[in-house]
Amino acid sequence: MTWQQFWIKFALLSSLICFVLIPLGSFAKVGMSTQEDSSTAETMTLEHAIQLALEQNRSLQHSQLSIQSKSLSLNSQESAFDIKVIPTSAIGYTSDENEAWRVGAAITKKTSFGVVASVIPEISNNDDGNNTGIGASLSIPLLRGLGEQYVRDNVYSSRFSLENSKLDFYKQQDSVVLHVVNSVYQSVQFQQKKNYLNKQLIHLKHHLALAKLKEKAGVISAIDLYRAEIRIKEVQEEITRTDELFSNSLDEVKELLALPITGVVTITAPVDFKPFEAVEEDVIEIALANRIELNQNQLAIIEAKRHLAVSKNNLLPQLDLNIGYNKFGEKVLFDLPEDSWTVSLSSDTDLFRRVEKNNYEESRIRYRRSQIELEEMKDRII
Repeated sequence: MTWQQFWIKFALLSSLICFVLIPLGSFAKVGMSTQEDSSTAETMTLEHAIQLALEQNRSLQHSQLSIQSKSLSLNSQESAFDIKVIPTSAIGYTSDENEAWRVGAAITKKTSFGVVASVIPEISNNDDGNNTGIGASLSIPLLRGLGEQYVRDNVYSSRFSLENSKLDFYKQQDSVVLHVVNSVYQSVQFQQKKNYLNKQLIHLKHHLALAKLKEKAGVISAIDLYRAEIRIKEVQEEITRTDELFSNSLDEVKELLALPITGVVTITAPVDFKPFEAVEEDVIEIALANRIELNQNQLAIIEAKRHLAVSKNNLLPQLDLNIGYNKFGEKVLFDLPEDSWTVSLSSDTDLFRRVEKNNYEESRIRYRRSQIELEEMKDRII
């Protein structure tokens, strides 16, 4: 065996020993610091870090605000069916009349079937004197817009948007948890790699010192010494790259936890694990029963089918029955001797209804597309 072969085997054996003797233990401690001052250092477990991310992660906070906004939008749509009291008043003056005024209120209620009921009490004053009146009216859709699923279309659309946002939020929570765990263990990996490389660098420097003595003694050549120096440079560059990756992973963890980038945090994470064994058919069954994406696709199919029914109803002509009843008198008292009735049919429908027909065809396309997307999602999950 030559000296060159001996030192090659010695270097390989040293590297192997360094790799085997890296202490992992049952927990790995990842120190996150961008400053030397550790007076504000905080230590937490991986479970605490996950909980902190669920509470403070900024993307999750944005999603929660979006849910609140859509909840308010749903409340606004439902308020369209509340009893509304709208005060009315007017005062005016013309050159050929005295000052005239009118005070009243419109009390309206829209039902879930499309019927709109109104009661309007009113007191007015003009050249003829004081007048008192009260009117009641009903507006009933006879064809288009009759029925709860058509009248409450905006309510159902807002409710679907809210439920979809909640499912997005749950899915985002899963993503944040997995991202935190992945980033923490990436930091553990880079930290262990740094420890290994630093120990390897110590052995390589020791080997270089011996190589210099051997080179002076003429045992090895200058090219062997040069190779040892190159290897040290390579390890130093690898340490620099690993340190950069380690720093980036720490910053990523801090961003997920919404912690100050300049803070000092240490996370302890277990590195032991138990193998997970499962039958493929059982895994597929569990996934198809629990994946949030499938719930979203199924809700989208229900919503698309509902929109299809609304679009089909909009193909009908607009025809409303309007019934009105009024009582009025000439005194500012609710002793109203006179009354009147009105009954009318009204319609303002375009005869060709090209827009409505196109909307119906588009609704059919969206419904079919949602069914295809559900099947695609099942295939991707499987």
